[in-house]
Amino acid sequence: MYEIYAAGAAAAFTVDCLIYPLDTLKTRYQSQDFVQTYASSPGSTKPQLYRGLYQGIGSVILATLPAAGIFFATYESMKRTISLAVPAAPQPLVHSSASAIAEMASCVVLAPAEVIKQNAQMLRQQSGGSQKSTSLEALRQVTGSGASRRLFSGYTALVARNLPFTALQFPIFEYVRQQTWDSRHPGQAHDSHGLLETAAVNGVSAGSAGGFAAWITTPSDVVKTRMMLTASDDNNSLGKQTSRGSVAVAQDVYRSHGVKGLFRGGLLRASWTALGSGLYLGTYEMSKTTSNMATALSSLIHLAAPGLRNEASLALKQDSTISVAEVEAREQARWLVHSPYTERDHQLDLHTLDHENALLARAMTKMECTRTDYATAPYTESFNWQDVHDELRRLVKESGKPFKETSFYVVVFLSQIPPTTVYADLGALDKEAHREANEFGGFLKYWFGAPDAEVVRSIVKTRETSAKMAEAQAPQDAPFNSVVIEALVVMKIVKHGSSTFPTVATGATVGLDRNGVLEITNSFPFPTVDVSNSDSHQNNDASAQASAAPRQKSNIVYQSDMIKHLKEVNVDANNVGWYTSATMSNFVNLSFIENQYHYQKDNDKTVALVHDVSRSSQGSLSLRAFKLSASFMAAYKEGKFTTESLQKSKLSFKDILQEFPVTVHNTHLLTTFLHQIPQAPQADALEHPTSVADLSLAAFGRKEIELAENEMPGLMQTRAKYAADQPLKGARIAGCLHMTIQTAVLIETLTSLGAEVTWTSCNIFSTQDHAAAAIAAAGVPVFAWKGETEEEYNWCLEQQLTAFKDDGKLNLILDDGGDLTALVHSKYPEMLKGCYGVSEETTTGVHHLYKMLREGKLLVPSINVNDAVTKSKFDNLYGCRESLIDGIKRATDVMVAGKIAVVAGFGDVGKGCAMALHGMGARVIITEIDPINALQAAMAGYQVTTMEKAAALGQIFVTTTGCRDILTGEHFEAMPNDAIVCNIGHFDIEIDVAWLKANAKAVQNIKPQVDRFEMKSGRHIILLAEGRLVNLGCATGHSSFVMSCSFTNQVLAQIMLYKSGDKAWGEKYVEFAKAGKLEVGVYVIPKILDEEVARLHLEHCNVELSTLTKVQADYLSLTVEGPYKSDIYRY
Repeated sequence: MYEIYAAGAAAAFTVDCLIYPLDTLKTRYQSQDFVQTYASSPGSTKPQLYRGLYQGIGSVILATLPAAGIFFATYESMKRTISLAVPAAPQPLVHSSASAIAEMASCVVLAPAEVIKQNAQMLRQQSGGSQKSTSLEALRQVTGSGASRRLFSGYTALVARNLPFTALQFPIFEYVRQQTWDSRHPGQAHDSHGLLETAAVNGVSAGSAGGFAAWITTPSDVVKTRMMLTASDDNNSLGKQTSRGSVAVAQDVYRSHGVKGLFRGGLLRASWTALGSGLYLGTYEMSKTTSNMATALSSLIHLAAPGLRNEASLALKQDSTISVAEVEAREQARWLVHSPYTERDHQLDLHTLDHENALLARAMTKMECTRTDYATAPYTESFNWQDVHDELRRLVKESGKPFKETSFYVVVFLSQIPPTTVYADLGALDKEAHREANEFGGFLKYWFGAPDAEVVRSIVKTRETSAKMAEAQAPQDAPFNSVVIEALVVMKIVKHGSSTFPTVATGATVGLDRNGVLEITNSFPFPTVDVSNSDSHQNNDASAQASAAPRQKSNIVYQSDMIKHLKEVNVDANNVGWYTSATMSNFVNLSFIENQYHYQKDNDKTVALVHDVSRSSQGSLSLRAFKLSASFMAAYKEGKFTTESLQKSKLSFKDILQEFPVTVHNTHLLTTFLHQIPQAPQADALEHPTSVADLSLAAFGRKEIELAENEMPGLMQTRAKYAADQPLKGARIAGCLHMTIQTAVLIETLTSLGAEVTWTSCNIFSTQDHAAAAIAAAGVPVFAWKGETEEEYNWCLEQQLTAFKDDGKLNLILDDGGDLTALVHSKYPEMLKGCYGVSEETTTGVHHLYKMLREGKLLVPSINVNDAVTKSKFDNLYGCRESLIDGIKRATDVMVAGKIAVVAGFGDVGKGCAMALHGMGARVIITEIDPINALQAAMAGYQVTTMEKAAALGQIFVTTTGCRDILTGEHFEAMPNDAIVCNIGHFDIEIDVAWLKANAKAVQNIKPQVDRFEMKSGRHIILLAEGRLVNLGCATGHSSFVMSCSFTNQVLAQIMLYKSGDKAWGEKYVEFAKAGKLEVGVYVIPKILDEEVARLHLEHCNVELSTLTKVQADYLSLTVEGPYKSDIYRY
């Protein structure tokens, strides 16, 4: 660095001395008073223009050396820094950026000198003979009023001139120089042809670049000159004017002299800049490549300007004992040729190494291969290490210096050249690898053997630098960007996934990386594992065991043995990752990440293949390939995968994985195989309107429906009991209820009883897309998908009303929450003329029905299914008791035990939630408005208080009331950091989400349905499912069995409404006999039907029911068949 500093400073000083008179003329031409002072008539000048052309050179002597030295030291340093930091950056951009930074640094020193110089150049032209130092006189005038800051007048303008000038000059210089050398000496280094030719090429290149850049930037130079001439406070200074900004000065010049004024002195400036740049950079580059810099500079100054030595006091001592030949010999010895590429950029600069590493590098040039099978033989036996040691000893003795190192770090690379290699491209990559290696103080050496093998030897100074060199040294190790899978592998993975469904299938994959493509040519499954032997932290169930298989200890050994056997039969045996099956694209979990990290931490060229069983019939579309992103790998080194660790690393869930395109090498065999898999229906093949997320999910949805039917005995027995009579034949039911797998069983029960059905979901997040696809494929118009917008939700409601066959109108409504009922009553009341009624599922919807009845707006009979005992005491209580915890755990993975949980409301839903949280070990606080419910909560052992007091205590908040504004801004501001807030009431009105969004400082989406709001206080609130139903937004809702109770009530309610005027039906099925003709109103399910629903579920629970004797029945005034309780009995 010292040599660069000295070379730049000496070169700049020499040039400034030579062209200083031209600079003085340029300053006077650009001054505001040129016409008044120097022009005698148009086209002629006064003699005083040419007097005192060296005025102010003292400031040049004092400032140019350090300023130029700073410039070149910064320029060279920044070129290296930027190139290392951004290896792919174009060289012109590197040169421009480095020169810009260097210019700003040097202008700090150069600006005061320029102010003094330019004011000195304007002095004495009127007073004539004063012999005072012009530089000192200018300094006195500039700082005479005590304002030393005037020395920096025009600094901004100076930088504004120099930045574009250097940004243009240096890239052009580097480009012209490179082109000149390439045309003169193709393929050879541009600094290996002697000093004179080097200086000449550098000088011409720099001169042309400097002249062009100077002309382009003349306007900024004019502005700079005018501004610096305002620094003097002496009234005799001819540049005196009010200090103004550069834009204002430019406008003044333009108004006074037009565009021509902005380019005044441009030709003169371009001429002396071209001359100066040629000498400047020519001398600098020649000095850089000469070990005796003083000799070159002194020779140039003696030759070009001998008269300047006295005035500039230049004292460079010349060593006359060193000849030019000796200088060149010393320079050549500095560079080590260690490869077939002899250009200077591919030679190792020994001056950048310490003594020991420089000698070792020279000794390593003696290394030779001693065996023809070096590619597979032990490295210690493959090369002439003893000769290298002997050469090193000789060099140490020759140097006469102590040798302290006792060991070195040798990095050995073995890579293969595939037959498809383009050797021209490989050569270019090799050259780049050499260049990068040299920058790190190491070198590469190649020995070529068989066409498919290559060994790369590299000597580096430290382990750290070797790691940085790895990418440059192995051009064949470029990262892959796509994945190709053999058809047979696809068949094996698909078959494995299908046969183990619903358990996860896992296995290993083998193949090779070829030209940026990861080719997977084989696979083998992992056997069943015992999770207790795994390092996973998953639960000990079948799914967790299968998920843990890739990193299970016995399977690691199994995989190694399989790879060994594959090698023995001479097939591909390079492990390239693993595969796993998934359903509905649900695979990103802790186990998946741990598995991929297990592979990728040792080999970055491994992928996880994910086979979606629900898309088996789509071949390659069922397969996706992933690896962990580099940023996530770095963050995961701590071994933690939590929301907190992601936030600390400023990552979100979308940053975890990097996906690669997958291509299958298809065959007739694979095509035949895929044709045997059930095909998904196409949308255009359906005879009814529908709108779902993905019809290809229908096959997977159908499998889950079949599983759910086994857990829904009430619906299945209702089908069996009434199917022969088709009680709903002719009914056109518009249903609006969560489109889940359980709802699918309800829909098919309605259709099996004769109804025509159209369906939408009652919540924008609750739809299970595979369930919707299965029902649509079965012939039911469905308009629902997970993640609808409010506008899309309303559109779906509208569409289902016109989706009946033959333009039929609805005559029954099955609702959950009241949205569909409200829409038809308010917008399409004519549809209700032939409507038999509405059955409502939930508390919120029932409240709306009673409100409409009170206001006289209810137009049809309605059944309150929610208050059926087998609904409210089962769905609301027992269903929420399980699904609340499921939703919270899936969303947050939080430990519930030990936390304070606040449940708003102690109705049936609130009771179930409180029981669940208490059962998980939480301390539960209840808030209530009803004194009876509050007393129940207290008697159950819960603390009961207000939300205002509970807000500061709770860590988990659950709203269950069906009312609005339960959690508002005042509560959020009191909550502890990272309090979890969720709702299990029907609508999103219980939590004031709008306030959160409006008042949060920032919001981060952690994963779907999980948002973390940063408050102005710095605390955070974690909101689940955007304030909507947490059990459906973050999980899959209630279990099938408890929903069977609720949905059996719905089916019976629909039959009750439709058959209310059918006496024959009531006579055949006595449970409906009491219904009779229904007027407009809100009714509950008759007790006999309520008990019937319960009876249908007893056998599934292995319940044996006692029977009343006739005597007992008479005593209780009941019938033996029931009902057994009065309508007002509270269970």
